[in-house]
Amino acid sequence: MLGTQGVIALVRYNADGSLDTSFGSGGIVRTAVPSVDAVGSAIALQGTQILVAGSTFDPSTGMTGIVLARYNPDGSLDTGFAGGPGFVSAPIGLGTDTDTVSLALQGTNIVVAGATRDGNFVLHRYDSSGTLDLNFGTNGTTTTNVGASAMSPGIALQSDGKIVAAGASGSFASPPINAVLVRYSVDGALDTTFGNAGTGIVFTDIGSRNNFSNAVAVQLGDKIIVAGHAFVDLTANMSDIALLRYNADGTPDMGFGTNGAVVTDLGAFDNAFSVALQPTGEILVSGSTGFGGVNRVALLRYTAGGVLDSSFGSGGVVTASAAGPSSIASGNVVALLPGGSIVVAGYD
Repeated sequence: MLGTQGVIALVRYNADGSLDTSFGSGGIVRTAVPSVDAVGSAIALQGTQILVAGSTFDPSTGMTGIVLARYNPDGSLDTGFAGGPGFVSAPIGLGTDTDTVSLALQGTNIVVAGATRDGNFVLHRYDSSGTLDLNFGTNGTTTTNVGASAMSPGIALQSDGKIVAAGASGSFASPPINAVLVRYSVDGALDTTFGNAGTGIVFTDIGSRNNFSNAVAVQLGDKIIVAGHAFVDLTANMSDIALLRYNADGTPDMGFGTNGAVVTDLGAFDNAFSVALQPTGEILVSGSTGFGGVNRVALLRYTAGGVLDSSFGSGGVVTASAAGPSSIASGNVVALLPGGSIVVAGYD
């Protein structure tokens, strides 16, 4: 925070986990977006430069938006990006201060995705200079209504460059909430060869009133892996981690789990927020588990076929309690380092 304004924070560490004091100010860079709160939620490397995508929120209007910033290797904003300030931002619709956005690199182009409370997935594509790519969607933007209130999608690319976006649609006030998967052409048109009845959209209910999709990755053969949570019951304070797999055309992969779904119950309010694929095919999922104001980071590893990997942690699961002073921790992002080490980032 700068005063009362939320800002993007970027932190760089050395290989041993200590802050890299050559980066920004003591290892930390803070970027304010004028007139709105901002939070970074996705990161990618573009050569040696660092791209950060985030969400913005204007509490005076209830409007959410996206922001895309590019930094030089030393943490300074790239003043050659977006016409000078080093970042570009745009409102996309009504939302909340908990919204997030996702990011994918499509060659030299940059695709950013968010969602609105009036039921839309919104994708923007920028060229390498930070300018909206007018060849994408309509004037650089694609908007898809997925029903009721839409929840922030994760995005990934299939081998042919098509974009898959996984999120959720619905509300607790008027259930059900269903997992949603949407596919777009390379240039942002809704791909009507995908999904239910030529709509380009797949809704998935795995047997409960409320299911969420939070992250997506693409396996070899363009199988689509989606991680989230299911059987969400706020009254009982319970949910389970859900891992879904779809064929390249959006149909459930019936050879994966039960009807394309693997559900893991860790005995608490269990959530999955990120997914990554190891080079040997294993599926990593990070999130949280706990209840009653006490939550732990959770990291799970599944085989390529969706079975918990008993050689990893305890029965395929590793948990880490909050280090304090909070009693709540979560692993919101999982990533692989070049040497094969696994990094989980989130909050404590």
